[in-house]
Amino acid sequence: MPSDYIILSDKFWTGTGAEIGFAAVAGGRITTVGSPAEAEPLIDAGVPVKDFASKAVLPGLWDAHVHLLYTGLALFWVDLGGAELISDIQGRLRERLKTGEDELLVGVGYDDAFLADGRMPGGADLDAVSTDRPIVIFRIDGHSLIHNEAARQYLGIDSSWEGIEVGDDGRPTGRVLARANEAVRNRIFDRTSPGFKREAYKAAAGLATRAGCAALCALEGGELFGDEDLDILQGIQPELGIHTVLYNQYPEVASSRRLGLDRIGGCILADGSIGSRTAAVLEDYADDRGNRGRLYLDNAWLKRFVAEAHEAGMQVAIHAIGERAVRQVLDAYEAALTAAPRPDHRHRVEHIELILEEDIERAARLGVVFSMQPAFEHFWGGPGNLYERRLGDRYKRTNRLGSILRAGVTLAGGSDSNITPLAPLLGIKAAVNHPTEGERLTVDEALKAFTAGAARACFAEGNYGTVEAGKSATFTVLGDHPADVPPTEIADIEVVATIVDGDEVYTIV
Repeated sequence: MPSDYIILSDKFWTGTGAEIGFAAVAGGRITTVGSPAEAEPLIDAGVPVKDFASKAVLPGLWDAHVHLLYTGLALFWVDLGGAELISDIQGRLRERLKTGEDELLVGVGYDDAFLADGRMPGGADLDAVSTDRPIVIFRIDGHSLIHNEAARQYLGIDSSWEGIEVGDDGRPTGRVLARANEAVRNRIFDRTSPGFKREAYKAAAGLATRAGCAALCALEGGELFGDEDLDILQGIQPELGIHTVLYNQYPEVASSRRLGLDRIGGCILADGSIGSRTAAVLEDYADDRGNRGRLYLDNAWLKRFVAEAHEAGMQVAIHAIGERAVRQVLDAYEAALTAAPRPDHRHRVEHIELILEEDIERAARLGVVFSMQPAFEHFWGGPGNLYERRLGDRYKRTNRLGSILRAGVTLAGGSDSNITPLAPLLGIKAAVNHPTEGERLTVDEALKAFTAGAARACFAEGNYGTVEAGKSATFTVLGDHPADVPPTEIADIEVVATIVDGDEVYTIV
């Protein structure tokens, strides 16, 4: 097949260890790779050239854990990130109210760990912004939210739901956790129009390609999100310009079968989050004695669900953050594999912020994939930050990337966007600069987590994850190779181009 074009670069990183200087592309696939000298006959024959010279050409970077709709909607909602006072939150919400555009006003990204007020905001703080317009704000981790009285009525929030916080006076505070948080989120997403959702998906995909992300696992629908989201995404996938692998978060095998998927899960929640103190941990939270979080799923139900999906030949992915939740999920996987052995299931655990040594070893033995978010350490790890405030000395044992790789577990890098930015280079930087020295990855290890590891996590390694003849012509082109800049500057490397299945979907002007 004649080549459509060839790519030249002095800095190819293939992910295989092979040293090359060019790749020929035809029909969206890599047809040939080789030395610069081997490219000369093609150049002499007039094949078009994309000459990236000293720019670094990598396999297309992945994000193994993205909530694509939530990421897109957050681009339109009120950004509360970086707010240092409750009055800052209120001010940003009041500014948006002036536009009069939002029937339901939603704010995202506030982090109470950084509020100087010394307390969490509550419903009364949002009532002070407006008693007429419904307002909901999501904590940065998405596992708790706050609403005003107008939103309680607008969304039909029932004070009897599990996770509705009640004050000393017996009245709801406006703070919502656990199952109630899921219910409120779902109602918000279900009230969002299909047209707005389509625009949000497209906006998120554009954000991804500008960040050098060429492929991602989109974890959509389910109890945290809207019921129609997966159908909408399937309908517009060809328009997104990015390779998307869809995970159905609704915990029903028939639902995934209807969508033609052989995978299920994502953020099917075994527990909550460390920031909201709802992750199921083994010891009390350092700043909330007596609280060890909670397991959201009944053991018997989880084992039945996993067994059904496993026996149907599906890949299962479940959210588990604390050690108790990770152990519960691994117990369910092990029970299913014991009853019906399957050599290459690649069942996934998402997040794994805390894990016992014996469970790392068990995951390796079982062939379980760990989908993790190194940027969590960038934002919350190290002395004096959120992990230490919530966990005390246990902060030294969070997100054990190095230990997990050394045990032989497949590590897939992601962001959990919109929880942290959809930016693979930030994840790579965070992995290389992990605050705990023994958990740091080398640049090559981090790159593999965001390329081959992520591709393998969704059975896509036959087409993606490395630069080899026969695979998809999917590349990320960077101004510098991450190994050629100081480790603290990796996230600042310029994205020169993102090429997906042969098409240049983003390039700097």
